[in-house]
Amino acid sequence: AALPTGSHIVDLGPGIGVPAVHLAGSIGYRVTAVDLAGARTLEFLEWRKVRHRLHGTLEIRTFDTPVPQLQVPCNCVIMLSMLDHCWDAYGTLEWAIAQLESGGLLLCDYHTAPPEVNSEGQHLDTYDQWTLVTWLREHGMDASPKYGDWMFIKR
Repeated sequence: AALPTGSHIVDLGPGIGVPAVHLAGSIGYRVTAVDLAGARTLEFLEWRKVRHRLHGTLEIRTFDTPVPQLQVPCNCVIMLSMLDHCWDAYGTLEWAIAQLESGGLLLCDYHTAPPEVNSEGQHLDTYDQWTLVTWLREHGMDASPKYGDWMFIKR
């Protein structure tokens, strides 16, 4: 594993919380799921937290600004299938990087579909791999070839 058991992980935009519940339960990490206040999936995530008895290992926090204003120091930030839904994607990335300790991991993917595919307006922007990787490098993150194209390590 890339992180030792007991590490603190932030799952930003956790949706229904599949990774958060798994990481907080069977693997033994401390997880803070952070989502936009009023997100429709939060009630279900809270139910899953209770159902799986994760009161000591899974915390749910919300924000209502374009970029989270919370302080959640951690070893890893997960931002899967959510960057293109952010009001301020690069501000959100800066926030995520600021939460990470040196050597911390960022798991971040990007939406590459052309605008005509975005018929429902759910994707606020699209990103290509090289633009994102270059921006992250300029902001203190290095791609991790050991773990694939979506993992970055904070210098």
